[in-house]
Amino acid sequence: MPHFQLCIIGAGSGNSIIDERFDGWSVALVDDGRPFGGTCLNHGCIPTKMFVHPADLCALPADAARVGVTMTPPTADFAAIRDRIFGRIDPIAAGGEAWRAAASNVTLYRETARFVAPRTLQVGDQVVTADRFVIAAGSRVVRPPIEGLGAPAVAGRVHTSDTIMRIDALPASLVIVGGGFVAAEFAHVFAAFGTRVTVLARGDRLLRKEDAEISRRYTEAAASYVDLRLNSRATRADATPDGVRLTLEGPDGPASVEADLVLIATGRRPNGDRL
Repeated sequence: MPHFQLCIIGAGSGNSIIDERFDGWSVALVDDGRPFGGTCLNHGCIPTKMFVHPADLCALPADAARVGVTMTPPTADFAAIRDRIFGRIDPIAAGGEAWRAAASNVTLYRETARFVAPRTLQVGDQVVTADRFVIAAGSRVVRPPIEGLGAPAVAGRVHTSDTIMRIDALPASLVIVGGGFVAAEFAHVFAAFGTRVTVLARGDRLLRKEDAEISRRYTEAAASYVDLRLNSRATRADATPDGVRLTLEGPDGPASVEADLVLIATGRRPNGDRL
C-alpha cells in the first residue's frame, strides 16, 4: 500500500500547490481522466475569455453606429476561433501533465478516487494512504430536472460549459437555460457571432447574485440582444427535426421555444460529495 506525506485530490488549483517547498516530500496527485489542469484552464476562465475577445470585435459595428461610424457587419468563423483557442490550451494541458508525471517525488494517479477509511483513499483498483490530504476536486455542472433532457434524440443537442466551446459549427439558434454569469458570458459570445439566442431565467432579472444595480442594468442590456424570458422555467424537452423544443412555464402561462442547441448554465456543484 503506497504511503505519501501529501496527497492532493484535483489537478486544477491543487496542482499549483506542488512547488519547491515540497521537493523533499513524497506527493500523490490524484485526478480523474478529465483534461489536466482543471476547469479554469480547459472549460472555464481561460477559454471563455478567449472567446469573448473575438465576440467583442464582432460587436464593434453596433457600438460604432451609436457615434455615427458605419462598419460592415463581420462574420465569425467559429471553427477557426475554436481551433486557435484550443490549439493553445490543449498543449498546455498535455505538457503540464507530462511535466508533473516526470517529477521524481510526485506520483500521478489519473483515476477516480474516494475515501474508504481515515487517511485512506481508493484510487481505481489501488489503495493509498497519506499523512495529509488537500481536497481540490473542483465541481461539476448541475442539470435541472427537465423531463426528456437526457433522451437520446435530445441529449446530443444539449451542451454545458464543458462542451459548448468545442462544437464544430456556429448554431443558427441557441437556448440558454440559466441566468448567472456563465449564461451571461455565452449569451454575449454567441449573440455577437450571429446566433439567435434565447435566455430562460427563473427569476425576474439576470446576475441575481451580483450587486442589485449591476443585475438590473445588465438585465436591461441583455434584453437588447437576446430573446429574454424572465420568470420562466423549462419543464420538458422534445426533439424536433432541426433541434430541440423546450416547453416552458412562464408568467403568461405555458409556452415553448425551439432552437438548434440548448446550453444548460444553471450552476455547478462541488465534487467533494463524491469522495
